[in-house]
This record gives sequence, structure tokens and C-alpha cells, in this order.
Amino acid sequence: MLTDAKHEIIRSRSNIKIQNAAKLRQKKYRDQSRAFCFEGRKLTDEALRSKISIKALFYTPSNSDYVDSLIGDFERIPVIESVYEKLTDERSPDGVFCIAEYLDSIKYLDAIKNEKIKDPFIAVSLRDPGNLGALIRSASALGVGTLIISSDCADVYSQKVVRSSMGALFRSEILVVEQIDSVPAALSQMGYSVFAATLHRDSHILTSVSGIDNICYAVGNEGHGIPESFIKNCGGCVTIPMSEGAESLNVTLAASILMWENYKKRL
Repeated sequence: MLTDAKHEIIRSRSNIKIQNAAKLRQKKYRDQSRAFCFEGRKLTDEALRSKISIKALFYTPSNSDYVDSLIGDFERIPVIESVYEKLTDERSPDGVFCIAEYLDSIKYLDAIKNEKIKDPFIAVSLRDPGNLGALIRSASALGVGTLIISSDCADVYSQKVVRSSMGALFRSEILVVEQIDSVPAALSQMGYSVFAATLHRDSHILTSVSGIDNICYAVGNEGHGIPESFIKNCGGCVTIPMSEGAESLNVTLAASILMWENYKKRL
């Protein structure tokens, strides 16, 4: 039997540990086990720095020295290359696959009630996992304290969201809210003014409202924007001024600009 230092190497793709780990690429299995997966040394290092609870780490023999250098009480499971192929969805995997417990900083709510919220930002119906991951990364970098997203956004625990966030997910306070249309009123009770980023009959240019204290911006779906049912509950709408002839910005770029408008006030 092949061995790797202290551990027996898994060489069968039908091994129950491999089968269960591979299932975590699907949301229903993630929710059942309250665990998610991600790949790569960089994300593993970020996870350990962020002190998230890693349950198991699968790795190829070429990563033995790296895995042995990691500090943490979690299962370390070596696998041969052909078995690792069953786990990975990367084009060029580096042979490190982690399973971690769901994060306490990510909460699922019907509506916002008594939650502690600071410097919020809202995303409504953001379906593309790459866009959501990039938005989470920007939110972490640009001072968003609480990211509020609708329950029909991409799953925050999908591998593409985790990968696109570049580890920012591990450090983020995120509320996934079912009744997203109720959020503007709830934030208003906390002293925030919610402005939807959308071209609307009542839209203001961003520079004309950015001086408002305790402003919270919201962005919407990549193709359809923010629904009217949400807009009507907001304090107003804003557009980002652009060069003549430009049609629109990518939602994550637009979100980053809006986040910066709030962040620079605190510099």
C-alpha cells in the first residue's frame, strides 16, 4: 500500500471520503453537512490566517512538505493524482483541497430585525458566482462592514464564489436575506439612507448624493438590474457618471465605485 510519511494514501476514486468530499461541489450537500470546499495553497493559507474551522485537507504527494508545515488540528489525507481529479474543478490544480465548516459570520435571515449592522452595502439578485465573489473581495477591501445580499444571489459557499473572493469570504460579515424588499425600511430605522444604483426616472448623479451621511448603496442583477419592488422602498436612486457613449459598467466595478464613495469619507 502506498503511504505518505504518516498517512496512508487514498488510491481509489470510490473511497467514501472522496465521494463525500466531491459532493460538496453541490449546494444541497453543502447545506446538509454545513461544510464547504475550496482549493489551493493560497486559499488554505488565508483560511488558516482567518482562523476558520478546517475539517479535512486532501492533497497530492507533491504537497506533502507544505501540508506538514501547516499548523492546525484537522485531518490530512494524501491522495494519488488520479483520485484528486475527482475532487477538483480547476483547470490547473495545485493539489490541495480543503473542507471547512460553514462560517459563523454568514447568517441566513427571513428579514433584518435586531442584527448589528455597520457600514452596509446591498446586492440584489446577483446570480453570477464570479461577480459575487469579486464583490465580496471589494467589500472587504473598501470598508463594508455588513454585506447584505438577497437569498436568490449565487450561493456564497460555491467554489467559484470562494475562489473569486480570494479569501475575503473568510473575513466577511454577510447577511443572506429572504425578504430583501424589506431591507431599506429596516436600515432606515437604524439611521441609514438606502440608494439604489439604477437608471430611473428619479435618479440622481452619484456626486450629488455622496455627501449624505450614513448612505447605503444597492446594486442589482447583471442583466435586469434592481427590481421595482425594491426601488420603491429606497430613499432614492443614483447613477454613476460615465463618458458619452458608454452604456454601462460591470456590476462589480460599479459596486466598487459606490463602496469607495463611502470609504473615502472615513480616510
